[in-house]
Amino acid sequence: MWWFFYAVFYRFALIAVWIPYFIPVLAAALYDGWIRRRIAKWRFEFSSPMRHWYASRGTGSIALVALAVPLLPIPIPPLVIPVFLAGLAVAVRFWMASVQKRI
Repeated sequence: MWWFFYAVFYRFALIAVWIPYFIPVLAAALYDGWIRRRIAKWRFEFSSPMRHWYASRGTGSIALVALAVPLLPIPIPPLVIPVFLAGLAVAVRFWMASVQKRI
């Protein structure tokens, strides 16, 4: 039983180690999505509500899974955390790029 608590705290510590490296990546993804949105707005391109829906659901799902994975009582490779964070950055970028033209 104590192994479970040790594993949970260890995994949350790994997430805490990766967060400072992830903040610039997330900021770059947000900025790139915002610039893509502005480019699409000035080109009068159609912003897909389906892409926006998938991106917003993907962002929420990846964030929820990233917080739930440390609680699983199975061995998890350390590379899972940066993969989840990279997936979150990609989903946030698509979400920001597909926001409707008029908010």
